[in-house]
Amino acid sequence: MRTIYKYYINPSVEVLTFDSYACAKVISCGKDADENLCIWVDVATSMPAVPLKVYCVGTGWDLSSLFGDKNVNFVGTVVSEPYVWHVYQEVD
Repeated sequence: MRTIYKYYINPSVEVLTFDSYACAKVISCGKDADENLCIWVDVATSMPAVPLKVYCVGTGWDLSSLFGDKNVNFVGTVVSEPYVWHVYQEVD
């Protein structure tokens, strides 16, 4: 089955890892109705279980020290006053 999952995220200098599925794709980031920072992920539950790796970083943070040589895709930006957070998904 293909569906959309929601995962709660927090800003961190570490990678955020979630139980998910192969080929999972973060399609959006933002705040839910309760003002929690979240990502929404397109998943196919018929795929094998694999970790989903995401970064939630602040403006001005040193990205090279966070990502290193990892391949990441920018997902989006969330304004959570007084902060602005940027979300990236690590991809193979």
